[in-house]
Amino acid sequence: MDRGKHREKSEECVLRYLLRGETTRAELVRATGLSVSTIDGVTATLIEQGDIIQKGEAAQGRGRSEELLAFNNKNGAIIAVDIGGTKCHGVVADLSGRVIHQSSIASWSKRHDSPLHVLESVLREANEFAELNGLPVVVVTVGVPGVVDAAKGEVVDAPNLEWRNLELRLVLEALFHPGVRFVIENDVNLAAHAHHWIGQAIEEPNFIVVSIGTGVGAAIFADGELLRGRSGSAGEIGYYLPSRRFLHPDEPGGVGALESLIGGPGIVSRWMSALPTCDQKAADGSTQIQASDLIAAALGNDEIAQSILDETLDYLTLALVTSAVMLDPSKIVIEGGVGRSLLPYETELNQRIAQHIRNPPAIVVTEFDQHAPILGGIRAALLTLFGSNSAAVRPNAVILSARQSSTRFIPT
Repeated sequence: MDRGKHREKSEECVLRYLLRGETTRAELVRATGLSVSTIDGVTATLIEQGDIIQKGEAAQGRGRSEELLAFNNKNGAIIAVDIGGTKCHGVVADLSGRVIHQSSIASWSKRHDSPLHVLESVLREANEFAELNGLPVVVVTVGVPGVVDAAKGEVVDAPNLEWRNLELRLVLEALFHPGVRFVIENDVNLAAHAHHWIGQAIEEPNFIVVSIGTGVGAAIFADGELLRGRSGSAGEIGYYLPSRRFLHPDEPGGVGALESLIGGPGIVSRWMSALPTCDQKAADGSTQIQASDLIAAALGNDEIAQSILDETLDYLTLALVTSAVMLDPSKIVIEGGVGRSLLPYETELNQRIAQHIRNPPAIVVTEFDQHAPILGGIRAALLTLFGSNSAAVRPNAVILSARQSSTRFIPT
């Protein structure tokens, strides 16, 4: 191993140990097996870079004491934002990935505002918080429900936001000081990052996340890497054609065939078409009916709701079977607002899939609430800062504990 790689591996080893908590140089020597001179050199470099800090002294017995070292999670701040169909949610996290602040703005449709203005408002508020607390923003991540050119920082097509060929990175650069790095990514890809990091697919090399909410999309991890495809559109499962009748759409363009059927608005539309006008109310008596109301009605043995839900599960099964036989994942995680509501049908989905595949993947409904894209955004930021081999982006007991406290911080 050449000297540069050896030094990099030594720094990684020291950072990984310091992420567990404060320690001394002597303990680092004992724990890592590195020489005293290597530890002295590595810690000096990391202190100079601001990655670690010196924190008082620890008693060593017989009246001796030694300087304590700690990972410097305040060497910068991360902003992660998820812009969805019902709200725009943003958080500020420190460099350990711990959420320290959050803000949320209701849907632009309710505010009679544009999604871009709402996004800018959330970003400005998060940036102000970071500045007031002396935390320089180093990475900003934005999750978008649509096709993204991550390399260019461009939103190619996000129908539910009415964005097309939007150079979002340029918009963001105007809001922040020079030197800030930007990650613009599909929101389901970010949810997959969250599951690969601290969710239900930790270090799984082959898995799929299927998100069902206002829109429908998927993210694919193959051999440990996020699969983007030729144009960044890999996983746009909402455009899957579940039957021949969709080969000749009445109105080309817009949302895809599968999304029109199993996305939240599509489910509600099919339910409303089957209901008498007098019954078209949500469980709370309002007229703002959602897909979750249908699922609740189906669980309550409403025959019409059960019929619509059974049809929805049929369409979903077609898409899951096709995805599984094409990609051979070990697991498919169901995400999104509608997806989370399908938890009572998790066993049924597994049984449906098993009827058609020799070696079926496990179908699991997400254990996260609404914040998987946010947590994935934090991980994407850490990957941008530290690289995939860094201790900061690998799950261990201490990191998992910190992230679990982060998930509790984010309201459902």
